[in-house]
Amino acid sequence: MGYVFETKVKFGDTGDVVDYRREQIGRLDKFREYFDGAEEVFAVTYSDSPETLLKMLGEFEIGRLEVVVGNVEDYREQLTDKPARADRLERLRSDGRLVIYTCPGWGVHTKLYLIKHGGGDWTLIDTSANLSKTGWGHQTNMATVYETDGSTVIDEEFHESYVLHRDTYGEEFMQDLSERLEDVEDEEEREQIIDSWVDGRSTAKSESEELNERFMDEVDQFVSHELVKDGEDADKTIAIGDEGGGVDTEFGISLRNFDSGFKKDLIDASRETDITVTDNTLRSTVRGVSQYFERQYGIPSMWFNDETGDLFLQTGDSEFPTRMSLPVPESSDAINRELAKLEEYIETVDEYGETNAPEAVKAHLFEGLIWVFWAPFINKYASVYRMADMNLDKNLPYLYIHGESDAGKGTFLEFALQKISNGSVTASEDADKVGAKSIQQLQYTNTVFPYAVDDIPKRDIHRYTTLRNMWNNNWSSDCDFPATAFVSNDKRPKKWVRNRSKVLHFDVVFRSTKQSEAAVAKLKRRDNMTFNWFSTLMIESEVSIGDHDDTLRNARNTFVELYRRANRELPVYFPREPADKVYSTGRRRWRNAWEDSLFEVEERRGELVCTFPELERPELYRYEKTIPTRLRANVEGNRVVIGAGREAFEDWLEEDLTQHSGLRAHVTELFG
Repeated sequence: MGYVFETKVKFGDTGDVVDYRREQIGRLDKFREYFDGAEEVFAVTYSDSPETLLKMLGEFEIGRLEVVVGNVEDYREQLTDKPARADRLERLRSDGRLVIYTCPGWGVHTKLYLIKHGGGDWTLIDTSANLSKTGWGHQTNMATVYETDGSTVIDEEFHESYVLHRDTYGEEFMQDLSERLEDVEDEEEREQIIDSWVDGRSTAKSESEELNERFMDEVDQFVSHELVKDGEDADKTIAIGDEGGGVDTEFGISLRNFDSGFKKDLIDASRETDITVTDNTLRSTVRGVSQYFERQYGIPSMWFNDETGDLFLQTGDSEFPTRMSLPVPESSDAINRELAKLEEYIETVDEYGETNAPEAVKAHLFEGLIWVFWAPFINKYASVYRMADMNLDKNLPYLYIHGESDAGKGTFLEFALQKISNGSVTASEDADKVGAKSIQQLQYTNTVFPYAVDDIPKRDIHRYTTLRNMWNNNWSSDCDFPATAFVSNDKRPKKWVRNRSKVLHFDVVFRSTKQSEAAVAKLKRRDNMTFNWFSTLMIESEVSIGDHDDTLRNARNTFVELYRRANRELPVYFPREPADKVYSTGRRRWRNAWEDSLFEVEERRGELVCTFPELERPELYRYEKTIPTRLRANVEGNRVVIGAGREAFEDWLEEDLTQHSGLRAHVTELFG
């Protein structure tokens, strides 16, 4: 018989008296003595085995077992080639009898056991023995044991210690598998899912997508656990713990069964970041995730917190995430000041720009700003549209801004990106760094911050065929896609791009002087809270499918609401309807051509035929490309044929073609 010392211990502060025992353990019958028939067991151990847990819940008839396993190795490895064992563990988990917490990236060597018996008595054990056959039967370990009624100060201390280990280091094991099996009734399908899970990865997802999902899960859990969301300084930034002191932002991710080539690329992509990759484990900080995203994809981490719905941003330059959605102030003056700043930038068109249509240009700038503010919400729209069986690619528009080289397109995009990032994102991605692979990788990023590319030739976009059906073919609610914006000197691209884009024309040339450059740079740098309040109002509103084709309607109305709260009049150029429809440069071109009698019209079998007697075919294409795709325009010889017919064309042109008195204009009906 091993060493045993028994006594009673009285705790001075409370007067609680409990049975105390210090003993040597090394026999399996001692294991059974403590655990057999227990109602509940809470355990922290460095190592255990699935076999031990199954035996405790089966042979020992323990009612419920909750265990924190501190070994840094991947716990799933113990289930390799053992899907039947994984099936038993998952059923016990779903029945509420078993909860396993693993500690990815952490070596937790504590051994702590809290055992609840019938009648409410507890056995509390602090020992060096692991929860395993070896730990209790083939090793010699010492244990400190307390027998209590469950109401003493030592009970409280043990429970607090257990909860500290579980909540600080634990990650619930098998939760992902249970979620995948939740609605599965067919046993064969269940078996296939478990087989795939035991292999270590979901074969339905790419390694990039799976890693990025894990990244964002870890970052979002950090936000949920560590951030004070409604502190006094909530209008400025989030508060973290005790003034940010002592907050641990590190986490670990298992890379078991990830391809060795992928892990090698991951090591290369993680250089000079907070990420380290060793063997089958990745360790990072929350900042390291955004450092990786910015290097790999050219965009930071932005996401909606699962618990609160708030919008957060994490950049590679910041140690902690920033809460972007903030309460709208009651003061109308505060909102008024921020809206005035936005208008001041847009109205540089009047002060420094040269254009024949200043109101139209300013409306297009504001339309672009609405799109950028709306962009982080695109996945919420995708979810609603998918349920309504709508075509995502044609209803979730890309942004395409074109104009002359001095039209301020890239500068505008920088301004807009700064406004939705509290000034932390100061530039878009350069087109020279973008290729087909960059576009394809967008579907793996799991960030809602928009992806913006500057100075890109339209021929390059034409090669990015992934954009044709990226949302319809690849989007799911498991992984967020970023909205995408392009800036180009080229006029409207091919029809399939136009059909999927909000096309804005910055029909202006800015005078480039030291004074104008300094003034615009100053306006860009200024802080602005509008997006912080805008995002809160957008979160509070619901995505609806109206009887209109304006996807940005809700975002447009949110700006109107901010102006209402500011007691500020909407500027005359504010686009209450899509600016690309109200202020159409294509419409202006066609109107001018009509007034100058450059073409004749005739109706033929429901189509409208516009004949240009004196223009060459290449010039006709410039007219055809300015017509909205819904009007189905095509070039035939020296004619532009409008498939949607005269009435639809007149509605768009806002002209009655039968009333024109130009020398060449006439309308005839042809029936053959």
